[in-house]
Amino acid sequence: MSLENKDESIYKEIKIKVDRDIIEYIKKQLIKGISKDEIKNALIKVGHEHDKIEQYFSLIEGKNKKHPNFLLFLLILFVIVSVISVALNFILYKKQDLVIRYDELVYASKDLCTNGEYEKAFKKLNKAVELNEKRGFAFAMYGYCYVLQEKYEEAIITLTQATKLDAPNPLHLYWIGVAYCNLNNYNFGTANLKRSIELNPNLIESHKSISECYAKAGNQEEADKHLKIASMIASIDS
Repeated sequence: MSLENKDESIYKEIKIKVDRDIIEYIKKQLIKGISKDEIKNALIKVGHEHDKIEQYFSLIEGKNKKHPNFLLFLLILFVIVSVISVALNFILYKKQDLVIRYDELVYASKDLCTNGEYEKAFKKLNKAVELNEKRGFAFAMYGYCYVLQEKYEEAIITLTQATKLDAPNPLHLYWIGVAYCNLNNYNFGTANLKRSIELNPNLIESHKSISECYAKAGNQEEADKHLKIASMIASIDS
């Protein structure tokens, strides 16, 4: 590097350093609350050119414009998060409310079916399905009501739908088995009752019903076996 180029490089480094120092000086004075005019006058008095001083202020103001106020940013972020949180809580509340209403309707329909008030029960079940047609609970209760009415084919259809929508339930399979056995379809009846017992070996109703189903099918050995198991469960529970 030639001496001339070296001198020019040193000059630029010093100039950049001086410019940075002056900009930092201006920032500090502004933070203290000193007005722009006072700062400009002070710089002019120590030999700085007016145009150069204006450049310094332009650089400072330009940087401030490019960076949004951090507190304002945090406030906006807080508002956005709060709105999202309220929205999510509202959605969860509505979802929980729908679940509660659905369950209330289904449980009420069971009491009505047990008392023989089938028309009222089906109205409540229809409303439950309107709230959520993807849950099997209401369909299972349709099946329960149909079994009580001895409408076994309808019972099988609705109970099968319930098993497709929800996890396998021993009580639902029990009702399906009972319906098949009453239609003299003993193979399907015992198959569903076996699945019910597999899921809940202590479900005494399933053992009693499969015993009856086997007896009707002429398999007295299996009938006696399950009747004995039902008696053992009953003695333990008593």
